Amino acid sequence: MTTQPDAAPAPPPGFNPLSQEFIGNPFPMMERARRDCPVFYAADFGFWAITRYEDIERAFTDWETFSNNSLANVPVPEEFQDRVPEGFFATGSLISQDPPRHTARRKLINKGFVRSRMAAMEEPIERLAHRLIDEFIDDGAVDLMTRYCYQVSLGAIVHLMGMPSDDLPLMRQLVDDQGAVVSDAISPMTEQERRLRWQRIVRARDYLRDVVSSRRAEPQDDLITIMVSATGEDGDFLLTPDEVVTHLTELLFAGTDTTANLMGAMVQMFAEHPDQLALLKADPSRWPQAVEEGLRRRVPSNGIFRIATRDVEVAGITIPAGAVVYLAIASAGATNAGSPIRTRSTFAAPTPASI
Repeated sequence: MTTQPDAAPAPPPGFNPLSQEFIGNPFPMMERARRDCPVFYAADFGFWAITRYEDIERAFTDWETFSNNSLANVPVPEEFQDRVPEGFFATGSLISQDPPRHTARRKLINKGFVRSRMAAMEEPIERLAHRLIDEFIDDGAVDLMTRYCYQVSLGAIVHLMGMPSDDLPLMRQLVDDQGAVVSDAISPMTEQERRLRWQRIVRARDYLRDVVSSRRAEPQDDLITIMVSATGEDGDFLLTPDEVVTHLTELLFAGTDTTANLMGAMVQMFAEHPDQLALLKADPSRWPQAVEEGLRRRVPSNGIFRIATRDVEVAGITIPAGAVVYLAIASAGATNAGSPIRTRSTFAAPTPASI
């Protein structure tokens, strides 16, 4: 347990971002934090937390002070460093890069997400959704997250990459293992579990590296080919094979559970507000707006991390340089434009832009 720094506000009593109660419904705890300690230090987890919309918006826009490079603290075990680049999360992944490098890399990868390519994915994703529903529709009940939401989101990403459906179990395990590895600092694993998860990550990366090599030799119409084929003005490849592999693993990690969480949350919200679902069924053109509002009202991730590059004052509290900072985006969304997260849903009405 870390010692509480002098003059640092403590979190609300019972604060535990790893508990199922908080994960399922963080809003009562965050409401207390915004009222009593909008910036606090969670000694049990070693991070500072920011909970108010205006302060989180500032942190998102001031990347020079609140750097994305929070994954620099994910070390590769020594026995695997000959197969996984040291610091590959910190140096190779999009989610740990700041502008201008992040901007250039994201622009490159976004070529795989152009409108025409997304439109072409609608039919195979729809087929996948129907197949999954057919498997449980006669059962009368289902674990929606396990048997549908996770399967749809992972299947869509694997299809975008141009990989076969046989790879789904391997990719699902990779998502789980990477989640445990990046959370190791605040939710420590046993040494046995840590070694097992890294062994599986290394095997998955080796497999993906072979896929990358095959795409460079025999290009296809998929996201992997776009990444491995990208060249600069000098004709050299812009991404190394290891960088492509890292981007693939982070797309799986960052996109699978977040998308699944959004689907599950929206099903729950529509179950609570069937009148809003009826409006959308009557006018399907409102669905994009509904998804945006769903994202604001119940974000797929309760918070994200940044690193303070220098001493910075937030809400009258000084966060020291080098501190890990937790941006409680679920809390920010709950207060955006003064619309509480638990009030009557207004999916079909105009809404303010989210941060």
